[in-house]
Amino acid sequence: MKYKKIKSFPQYNEYCSLHEQLLVKNDKKYQDEIELLEVLIEEFDNIMLKNKYEQLNPVELLRNLLLEAGLNQNEFSKKMGTRE
Repeated sequence: MKYKKIKSFPQYNEYCSLHEQLLVKNDKKYQDEIELLEVLIEEFDNIMLKNKYEQLNPVELLRNLLLEAGLNQNEFSKKMGTRE
């Protein structure tokens, strides 16, 4: 089997590089390989993101999510509105 589930950052970087090389070739014969690499890369991304968030307490998690969304606490509060 040519490709396996990504289990390390060096393997992740290798697959990302291969993916980019195949995209540059712009040849339909590589489409299945490109799609498989995308699935493997996305799965690893999701695992790493999940692990990152599981290690945060609720306040850190919310701050991190706001930062990623490009919002500060005040903007978030306005978007959420007030509850009475």
